[in-house]
Amino acid sequence: MTAPPTAETSPPGAADRPGMCNTYSRLSEAYDEMWDEQGRVRRHWEPYIRVIEAMGCDELGRNHQEVLRMLRENGITYNIHGDPHGVHREWTLDAIPLILGREDWAAVESGLDQRARVLDLILGDLYGNRTLIKESVLPLDLIYRHDGFIRQCDGIRLDGAHQLLIYGADLARGPDQRLWVLADHARNPTGIGYALENRTAMAHVFPGLFRECKVTRLSNFFRDLRSELAAVAPHRKENPRIVILSPGPGEDTYFEHAYLAAYLGYTLVQGEDLTVRDGFVWLKSLEGLQLVDVILRRVDDHLCDPLELRQDSRFGVAGLLEAVRRENVVLANPPGAGILENAGLSAFLPQIARHFLNQDLILPSPPTWWCGREPDMSYVLEHLNSLIIKTIHRNERPRTVFGPLLSKTERRTWRERIRFRPHRYIGQEMVDFSTAPILSGDRLTPRHAVLRTFLIAREEGYAVMPGGIARSASNKSDSAISGEAGGTLKDTWVIAAKPQPHVSLWLQTSRLDRTLKSSSILPSRAAENLFWVGRYAERSESIARMLRTTLHHYSESDRFGDEADAACLNQLTRALSLIVFPRKPDRDPSGKPLSARPEADLAAVIQNAKHPGSLSSTLQFTLNAAYAVRDRWSTDTWRVVNDIEEHWTALQDPPGFNPRYIIHNLDRLITDLMALAGLSMESMSREPGWMLLDIGRRIERALMFIDFFRQTLVRRHDTPLAHLMLEAVLITTENIITYRRRYRSYLEPATVLDLVLMDENNPRALMYQLVRLREHIQDLPREAVGHQLSEEQQLALKAYTRLRLSNTASLARVVEKTGMYQKLDGLLVSLRNLLIRISDALSKTYFSHTQESQHLVSKPAEPVE
Repeated sequence: MTAPPTAETSPPGAADRPGMCNTYSRLSEAYDEMWDEQGRVRRHWEPYIRVIEAMGCDELGRNHQEVLRMLRENGITYNIHGDPHGVHREWTLDAIPLILGREDWAAVESGLDQRARVLDLILGDLYGNRTLIKESVLPLDLIYRHDGFIRQCDGIRLDGAHQLLIYGADLARGPDQRLWVLADHARNPTGIGYALENRTAMAHVFPGLFRECKVTRLSNFFRDLRSELAAVAPHRKENPRIVILSPGPGEDTYFEHAYLAAYLGYTLVQGEDLTVRDGFVWLKSLEGLQLVDVILRRVDDHLCDPLELRQDSRFGVAGLLEAVRRENVVLANPPGAGILENAGLSAFLPQIARHFLNQDLILPSPPTWWCGREPDMSYVLEHLNSLIIKTIHRNERPRTVFGPLLSKTERRTWRERIRFRPHRYIGQEMVDFSTAPILSGDRLTPRHAVLRTFLIAREEGYAVMPGGIARSASNKSDSAISGEAGGTLKDTWVIAAKPQPHVSLWLQTSRLDRTLKSSSILPSRAAENLFWVGRYAERSESIARMLRTTLHHYSESDRFGDEADAACLNQLTRALSLIVFPRKPDRDPSGKPLSARPEADLAAVIQNAKHPGSLSSTLQFTLNAAYAVRDRWSTDTWRVVNDIEEHWTALQDPPGFNPRYIIHNLDRLITDLMALAGLSMESMSREPGWMLLDIGRRIERALMFIDFFRQTLVRRHDTPLAHLMLEAVLITTENIITYRRRYRSYLEPATVLDLVLMDENNPRALMYQLVRLREHIQDLPREAVGHQLSEEQQLALKAYTRLRLSNTASLARVVEKTGMYQKLDGLLVSLRNLLIRISDALSKTYFSHTQESQHLVSKPAEPVE
């Protein structure tokens, strides 16, 4: 007898096996998300399968590559602990989503809302009256001996309906065809931003699919997230200041922190950007201290406050807990929420649900035994070879051990371990969860899959994200799926009854409220990183240009054997080495290279990662500083940053010393560095952040010009070499076309100096840098002290005036006794030292988050020998 059609299966007579799925077969007896037991496509998958069948394997594969390209260009990375691919691993997204029907999702929403309410009540009780412990619903050892329970948080309670503001849950479909909860995430649930970026990339590449398949949009969830975070602000403040507290670029999910900050319009901060004064949290910005109302916390509980919690924490804010106690700031989630991630709670959650709500849990979890109870420990020890063993501490490794995979010796060791500290371990029944299709080559194949979704607290309950991040196992034989194990990421689609209209994230208002317009707050740490992006990017470009000029001379001297070319090569190699690796030059005044062959010096300038001045190191510093302010860059700008990283990788390991290969990569690198400068100029508003970025560029370009001029122009050379050196200076500084147009065939030191030093309309002249520098410093925010100039204003004026009052004819006179342009060298030395003092003064005035800059600081100039 044929089963009647349901919402989950196609009616009789539907096409049995579409072409792309001809080789698809279920894994064992596990439930498959796409195929029913009769080998037919489930109804909510049919529109998607029809579209990709019409698309064909080749087009689907091309679209998949386009998705991966978008994710790569947007700089989406994460870190798998111990992964050999390195710290920042590219985010790989499957072209096949995980699709769930609306009936399924209605049960998930009800079940997760119920579970979140139970966990919220647990959190409030454990840091409040602790009735669960007093009435023996929860064992004392399970709570007090868990690292997520923070005694310093006792009595802390948020002023509102909920203590648990944001919640994440891992789900998988069990053998009863219901979705089960595998894990709870309450400290700082990770993945909200990744889910949004996954959806953005899929919607860009497959725009028609979303309407055809009636996919529920995520916009409403993010509107709820933003509005509910604003609603929990202390004293119901209108238009509160919300920040995202991140551990910084070293964190494995830093991309998500930056992405959410940019998408939601929040300020991304680190612990050093915040300070507590008089029980309030303040943001240290260029405009002064700004009151913070809500903190979306991405820092672990114990690291939040080095004053009361872990004293070695570099990520927290001293006094933060006291500000929370006084209800002057709200943390989402509050410190101490990590107790809800205690895996042992699963054994008691059904009883707690009945205790608080008088309800059974809608969504089950795998049967769990906490070894802190004698009967449970006995059961786990007896059935160790068929259970999963987990530690109750989320950060302990190994967190999960599979009993069937243990040897006899390993089982004996684990039994001893469990008996020694039984409260630390749980046993869970192994469950064969469902599979879902992934795109493997030109076919669909099944893999076990889990889903993580998220909830945000509202006044009347919890709002569930209609979707999330799914992860499929790497291999068919893998039934365990975790972030540490890798796997394939998938977007998750929840099918609605009808096509979904577009919902804007922007909040609407019926009146023009001018108080909503405020200047962009720039934390001092972000300000410093922008400043150093400017400096490092400009330094990278200058070194690349010097290298390119030197390598062209290397090729020509090698080809033609001209003595003047060889001498010019020696001078340029020596100049480049002394600029990149500052040290005393050789005693030989003839200017011979610092090593026997120029190849060694040039290779060191490019590749010496151990020295902070090499091109390789400088590019790495550029990328590090840019990544630290990831939320400040547009998508186009970040694509350029990715290209710069590719060139950096190519220059790390060139195929031997191949000038043509190196010059080709230098050309591309210079183009991308110029693109970065151009996008910054055309895409960033003229706020303090942009000013400091450009100030960094101007200071570094001026310093690099000065260093290059001192190594190439202050010493007199014989006529053939002198002309080659002047031409090399013009080419390197990008002035050769302007010089030829302006001075025709005349090549004299005085005219070269007039162009590269004194022309304030020439972006490649030293005077231009000082004019722009003075203007930007004048426009930076500062506390006015009468009509007195600040230290950096005085120094910038002094540098400008000193160059403005110089005379090129006088600078171009040689002192016969020394054979040097002495006045030129004296001017360049004084300007260099003034620029260094300007940089130091800016650091002292604006980068107040740290007592000592962590970046390289230029040293005062030494005399040229």
